[in-house]
Amino acid sequence: YYIDIEYCRQHNIPVCNLPGTNSRSVAEYAFWQMLSLAKHLPRQIEEKFVTQHDESHYQTEISYKKIGIVGLGKVGGHLAKMASGFGMDVWYAGRSKKENKYTFAPIEDLLTNCDFVFNCLENCPDTQNYFDKEKLSLMKPTAFFISVMGGVGWGIEDNELLVNMVADGRLAGYSVENEHKGEFNIKISNNVFIPSAYAWYTNEAHERSEKMFTETMLGLVSGKVINEIK
Repeated sequence: YYIDIEYCRQHNIPVCNLPGTNSRSVAEYAFWQMLSLAKHLPRQIEEKFVTQHDESHYQTEISYKKIGIVGLGKVGGHLAKMASGFGMDVWYAGRSKKENKYTFAPIEDLLTNCDFVFNCLENCPDTQNYFDKEKLSLMKPTAFFISVMGGVGWGIEDNELLVNMVADGRLAGYSVENEHKGEFNIKISNNVFIPSAYAWYTNEAHERSEKMFTETMLGLVSGKVINEIK
């Protein structure tokens, strides 16, 4: 967190956020990252869009594949709905099972079985370095890993591990938004895709944020606090 929540609690200072204002935008960006990997966009860019007819350039259909979402919160929930629309088999892992139509699975089972794995964990102390080397090694060599946030312990060493997994044929593709932990050296290489931090940057998310920010500030002034972090 950017704010010392515990200090604010001890001094009765309300801390509010703007929940869900950019969740749909971030989910759509992550879905685009998945499609980009499945259709080898990084390789196409690297090869200047020259068509190559050999087996190494075979792409992957996403329809009816298993998608694993780690952290089925607001962003993960939007991803699940979009994936369902493509006929994907949605699995998820988290602290507890939710009331929905998706398949709840232990993280080890999700990583072992899913074709596309999304890291949608909240960036907080409890999730730091959640995806360690042992967990990541459970994925199939035909699987793709997409990290919705550049946080959650996502430093240079984490990035290099996944880049090497793709280079060594232990993973079919990897994408992460380039934010939070500094500049990553590799932007586009083989089937590694590290786009800029634009996931939240849409007209719609901006409008929702402005509206909720105004409502939240009015609530603080009037004593009717909304969107408070407990």
